[in-house]
Amino acid sequence: MKYSDTIAKMHQFVNDQVVPGVTYGIINNHSVTTSFFGNQELIPETLPLQQGELYDLASLTKVIGTTNLILKLLALGKLSLNDSISKYLPEWQSSEVTIRHLLTHTSDIIGYIPNRNELPKDQLTTALLKLKSGPDLGKVVHYQDYNFIFLGWIAAKIMGEPVQQLITEYVLRPLELRQATFRPQDPKKVVPTAIIPGKGLLRGTVHDPKTRILGADCGAAGLFAPLNDLLHFSKWLLGQLNYPNFFARRLDEPVLHGSNPWSYQESFFWLDLKNV
Repeated sequence: MKYSDTIAKMHQFVNDQVVPGVTYGIINNHSVTTSFFGNQELIPETLPLQQGELYDLASLTKVIGTTNLILKLLALGKLSLNDSISKYLPEWQSSEVTIRHLLTHTSDIIGYIPNRNELPKDQLTTALLKLKSGPDLGKVVHYQDYNFIFLGWIAAKIMGEPVQQLITEYVLRPLELRQATFRPQDPKKVVPTAIIPGKGLLRGTVHDPKTRILGADCGAAGLFAPLNDLLHFSKWLLGQLNYPNFFARRLDEPVLHGSNPWSYQESFFWLDLKNV
């Protein structure tokens, strides 16, 4: 069997209790191998995994939702990659930071927010906007949730709706991700993520604390989906599924051009979405 070593390693992770269980899908050309085994939780009780359960996708929300939403707005001419954050979020003081920096995690946002994960929404929003960019702007890739929180706020400012609603309308539905959602209707069909002191077992509630606070206004996390939707999305990325009207026009702007954090000139990529 192809990928037998990979599959055996996943079984070993479960046997060693590194993870309670695994749901996986492997796309090899046009063939797909899927399976699930183990448990969805071990405490407070042992519950076996079931087929078709939803997972908290965490930062895959950025990949599936917010990135594609921003690209759609770019294709519609609603924004430019070189637009300053301050154009849309005037409270933000580092005007040299652009949408391109946010998308590529080269914004170098620095600063400390005391008790960040316990603040109410309005205070967290204010605190985030008081952060600033550091000396490595455009030079170093530093993965940060803040980048995609800001992108979500920018999309909301342009379109007049919370980012999670925009992702649902402009990404999930057009790409026919039928079960992907920010609000699971039946928590019993969601694989739990953790036991949080004072909150208990998180099942159907987003794990990321910033997203729990910001709710529908967070584009960094919050999406739930089953394996089938992830396979569907992956096939689209691989060109195996075609949604010709998803983007309004061809995008051929180099995302990393002019903010290249690597030393070789070929290290930018082109958004050539003519045929997707």
